[in-house]
Amino acid sequence: MRPLAVLALVAACNPARSTPTTPTPGTPPAPVTLTVAVEVTSISQATLLVTSSAPASVAAACVRTDLPAEAHLLEAELSAGGELPFAGLAADTAYDCRVVPLDPVGPVVSVSFRTLVSPVRLASADVVRHATLEPTGGYTVMTVRPDCEGRGSYVTVLDNDGEGRWRYELPPATNIGVEVTLDGPDRFLWGGGQDTSGAATVVGVTEGVVWRLGYPGSEDVVYHHDVHRLHDGRVLSVEETRPDGWAAFQLRLVDTPGETSWLWNAQQGVDEGWLDAGDADHVDPHHLNWADVVATEDGLVAYASLCYERMVVAIDVETNALQWRFGPGGDFDLVDGPPDDFPQCQHGLQTDGTHLLVYDNGQDRGYTRAVEYTLDAATGEARKTWDWRDEGFFERYHGGVDWLDEAHQRVLVAEGNNACDPTTRHSQVVEVDREQDDAVVHRLVLRDVADWIYRAHRVDGCSLFANVRYCAPLAARLEELRPALAL
Repeated sequence: MRPLAVLALVAACNPARSTPTTPTPGTPPAPVTLTVAVEVTSISQATLLVTSSAPASVAAACVRTDLPAEAHLLEAELSAGGELPFAGLAADTAYDCRVVPLDPVGPVVSVSFRTLVSPVRLASADVVRHATLEPTGGYTVMTVRPDCEGRGSYVTVLDNDGEGRWRYELPPATNIGVEVTLDGPDRFLWGGGQDTSGAATVVGVTEGVVWRLGYPGSEDVVYHHDVHRLHDGRVLSVEETRPDGWAAFQLRLVDTPGETSWLWNAQQGVDEGWLDAGDADHVDPHHLNWADVVATEDGLVAYASLCYERMVVAIDVETNALQWRFGPGGDFDLVDGPPDDFPQCQHGLQTDGTHLLVYDNGQDRGYTRAVEYTLDAATGEARKTWDWRDEGFFERYHGGVDWLDEAHQRVLVAEGNNACDPTTRHSQVVEVDREQDDAVVHRLVLRDVADWIYRAHRVDGCSLFANVRYCAPLAARLEELRPALAL
């Protein structure tokens, strides 16, 4: 049975509605009949196997029996039959489904199922909410590593209520240093992990792997820490080479077939005299832990965070020339504040070319913070425009920050723990509202100290899982369909 193209409603779309068929005068159309079977495929997924007596537009809603306010809604065009894959379901939970042909009309079919029990403990979180402010998006995606339990890394999605909605096992040789970002509706892009198995990969929540980076020799490359998709569709791959035995990072841009359009190696910075070379005693002199390529007024610019150098560098993609270095001894002076208030190892940054948002581990300060700077490359002046920290939080090697809106007023802070002591502060993901006196809007506190996280990103509720509970347009569509679905 061939899979169907499922029409899940998303907030950014204006979904097409079924147009009633005009019958031949005096000849009413025969009602369409459906038969529906269920295949439960995982702890969070189930597929409805639908057979139709005639081509028809079909709607299917699966309602969570212990929480009727939650329903997953899919619409599709059927010919003779097909599959309706539901994802983002709760584990070990019962669902009641209604399936109905809308055009031509036909009778409703009801089926029920229960998702599978997880064979391992899954990450979940307690939630602290602001009394009046609403959080951004509906889900949070992150890399989790229960290293205290001797288990490897995986990607998980938690909803805004702290419940796990999807899990994807990463290759066992990868470490926790894996980036994962949304790559379109119901798809993620991941890469890193300090291993040859960590090449950039696109995985669909129902399809599995749909693309993996490949080019001549790519199977022997060590991929680490980061991956991004550019606005033009190319993918940034962060890699490692070993000239003379030390770990030189390199940045590569590839298109979907895997053709390289840009490559920059740290050896160039060494040759030009602004990066130190490594040796047998300093195998990883720079420790690149984040990179991105951003379209700016000056063209495409690559940015790289060098933790051990406590430096962020900018490289012109067209010319390969160094644009600037931000950090102690770099090209900027901090004004309107302490002159030495630079980050002390930084992770999970974000930049638009002028503003730089940094997760500052603060290795010598003894506390970790989120901090934003504005940079004026022409004058060499930098200003700290904002910083925020949770009292008592300090972590040396994990974490990340994201702007959540275009005005940069909502910020997501991923506080990653990497210790097993039960008294250690648990990993947390915190949304802060700068306009509201840095109010904490939403806080996910992972329940088990064993669940280390590296970074985290908020995801729009209409981009995943077709769940009406986290997508207002989809909830409105379900209200339209309730009479037809007999809900």
